[in-house]
Amino acid sequence: MSFFKSLLVGSSLASLALAIPAYAQVAETAQDAQQDGGAQKPDAEARLGKVVVTAQKREQDAQDVPIAVSTLDEDLLDLQQFSDVTALSSISPSVNFQGGFTPSATNFSIRGVGSYAFTGGVQPSVSLVVDGVPYARAGEFVTDLADVQQVEILRGPQGTLFGRNSTGGAINITRKRPTDEFEGEIEAGISSDEEYLIRGVVSGPLADNVSGRLAGVYIDREGFIENSGPAFSGGDLGGIETFAFSGKLDIDFSPDFNVLLSGDYSNREHGYSPQIGSVGEVIRGIGPGGTDLDVTGGARALALGGGDAQRGQAILNDPLKTAISLRGDSNENIAWGGSIDATYDFNDNITLKSITALRHFTDDNGPDVDGTPADGDNLIMPIVSVNISSGKTITRNGGNYAPSRSVESDYFIQELRLQGTYDAFEWIVGGFYQDYEEDLLNTTPLLIIDSFNPAFGNGANVGGTATPNDEYVLSANTQDNNYGIDTYAIFGDMTFHLTDQLDVFGGLRWTREEVSKDLNNQTFFSVFTFADIASRFDSTKRILDTDDLVPSDLVVGKAKASEEFVSYRAGASYHLSDAVSVYGSVSRGQVGLAAPISYTDDLSFLEPTVADNYEIGLKSELFDRRVRFNTAIFQTDVTDLQASALIPGTVNTTTINAGNIDIMGAETDITAVVNENLTFGLSVVYLDSEIKDLLQSCFFDQLSVNNALTPNCNIDTNNDGTPETQDVSGYRSTNTPEWAFNTYASFTIPTQSLPFDFYGLVNYSWKDDVQFTLNQDDLARQKAYGLLDLTFGLKDKSERYEVFVYGKNVLDQTYVSDAFEAFGALGRRVVRANRNAQAYYGAGFKYTF
Repeated sequence: MSFFKSLLVGSSLASLALAIPAYAQVAETAQDAQQDGGAQKPDAEARLGKVVVTAQKREQDAQDVPIAVSTLDEDLLDLQQFSDVTALSSISPSVNFQGGFTPSATNFSIRGVGSYAFTGGVQPSVSLVVDGVPYARAGEFVTDLADVQQVEILRGPQGTLFGRNSTGGAINITRKRPTDEFEGEIEAGISSDEEYLIRGVVSGPLADNVSGRLAGVYIDREGFIENSGPAFSGGDLGGIETFAFSGKLDIDFSPDFNVLLSGDYSNREHGYSPQIGSVGEVIRGIGPGGTDLDVTGGARALALGGGDAQRGQAILNDPLKTAISLRGDSNENIAWGGSIDATYDFNDNITLKSITALRHFTDDNGPDVDGTPADGDNLIMPIVSVNISSGKTITRNGGNYAPSRSVESDYFIQELRLQGTYDAFEWIVGGFYQDYEEDLLNTTPLLIIDSFNPAFGNGANVGGTATPNDEYVLSANTQDNNYGIDTYAIFGDMTFHLTDQLDVFGGLRWTREEVSKDLNNQTFFSVFTFADIASRFDSTKRILDTDDLVPSDLVVGKAKASEEFVSYRAGASYHLSDAVSVYGSVSRGQVGLAAPISYTDDLSFLEPTVADNYEIGLKSELFDRRVRFNTAIFQTDVTDLQASALIPGTVNTTTINAGNIDIMGAETDITAVVNENLTFGLSVVYLDSEIKDLLQSCFFDQLSVNNALTPNCNIDTNNDGTPETQDVSGYRSTNTPEWAFNTYASFTIPTQSLPFDFYGLVNYSWKDDVQFTLNQDDLARQKAYGLLDLTFGLKDKSERYEVFVYGKNVLDQTYVSDAFEAFGALGRRVVRANRNAQAYYGAGFKYTF
């Protein structure tokens, strides 16, 4: 790491040294120009360029679109040295990312509106679109940002044109098209956290009126979370090995008819975002020699430390350390798909567009259910993973058998749009169809001390002596569930230019969903003594022999439901001048029907979540287009949340319709060009969110051993005489910082005596503290933090060769992307951290031909 730090510091000093004469030369040139009566050429050329977006399904200047939209072009993406789309939250303060233990459990939110349920059968709240194709799951979107032309972040409900599941907004990614002339690029990189990267792209004509483009990327990175678990665990966690490629074929059949064929494939083996216990729970377990660990809370520390509680506590205190019996590359994602984008121009005013797509996504993983090195022959924890050979197959991770979970989805999409202009009208009408299928295979074999009560974190015999005669419960849940949805929609949108200054716009979208689910949930439940377990356990194969077990509980059946709903938008914009406009709008979006398919769910469905947004905004380009100043004020009302709730007395969650959220906010985006070599940017967002009418289970610290309650935990929903529920109305919504901002400066330092120019970027982002759980658990919070990223490089004047160094989170601010309670399973406080939670540095080389 010292090499990269030295290289980065050296580049910074060199850049500053060269900046003085470079800017002195600019000043001298300006003075000479004034003496000659001429204009200063550098300033004359220092103008903000036009930003073209497709936020309204047609190419427009972003300043003319009455929607709050942020854009990231390929130059800024390159400067930021993004590894994947999860890093968008570091440069767009309205976007927040919440990590899951697999990509399929991740969550994006925009303006505080995101998913509050993380189970299969629940649809996302932010639409994720690549080349016009809406992806069904966030997991498909956690991908390398290679060969990308532009990223658009549309804020607020986009239900009219982007359909359901865009209540928070949409992230619209456009990959580069094939070029008419032959070109290519090769990039290689290395980082201090042992990432090795190579990217390549080639593009150009293949025949008359036919051009193609092929891009590929390979990434191999070691894990960033130190794992001191057993030798068979396979090393540190969080690493990845990715191979991906995409291809495009651009065919002009005639001047009026174009077809763009696109395909992509990615294979990603990873330790993604493992669950790390950071606060040990007070539990009971059997220590060495049958000793009782009782109420000291030392069981987890002792297990993590391999018998050394002090060492284990040090691991608990560091979110970037763990000790589990899980391979670092135990998860695998495979995604592939293809699309046909056909465009026919009837004339200069009317265009027909068809987008046909087919996609597949597989997410296989094997989590360590107790978060320690314990297994079936080391019962130091109250819950450990074991193999159940009856029922579903268990995936072997190293030498330890652990739970297995596989999610597989396939879907087909067809969208047809007719759009055009007529006098003062711009209009679009269309239809949309999606056929989506998702299969979930899940096996969770657990061994539990029978006296363990996860609601209170201790057993009925706390303080007693645990002996080998104590009884244990083998609990295993297997799922073979299916979820399907057919979606039909028709939509229309128009803009009417009433005068040269005044526009009115509006749109409607009718959607019908037909949802089905097929559940086959089996629960195996059997009581063993410690002696029984010892006789059944095969220490060589590390398998608990359970062939004689039969399911004790079944949830089997099929169910169907359907729903129709309307999304809309309406508003007006007024151009105060050629450079300044104001707009006001009202819009509605929905998250579709939910069909939860976890093992705690039944055959019921959840109603759609609805978001109503009211917004006024200003867009302007000032000082002769040297400064772009855009701002918006909005109110978003979210009703019928699809939310996960803890089942009282268990560590399990279920999904319910519960509560509403009101969000009032303001956003400001400023871009300023000082001269042709220096640009500043600032984005600020304020969000005042409030939960309404929502009940949640109490978190652990609201309960004591003798069931004494804190004032907030005062609702007895199951009428057993013991309150277990609280009203969380009035609190902030999850993962929604009150304040967040991002600021950057990008610069170029031209030289005259050298064959290359210098460039760089300084980027700083800051987010206020956030709460990750709806039940307002005091330990499920992340304090405010800021990230400083730096990039410095040099590029030859022909722009063919480029060398760069970068630093991410150079202030080394440790933070977590998620925190929650998994009492008795993973710890009192469990966190997830991503790669950017620590400082790392890198260098790269790029050759363009």
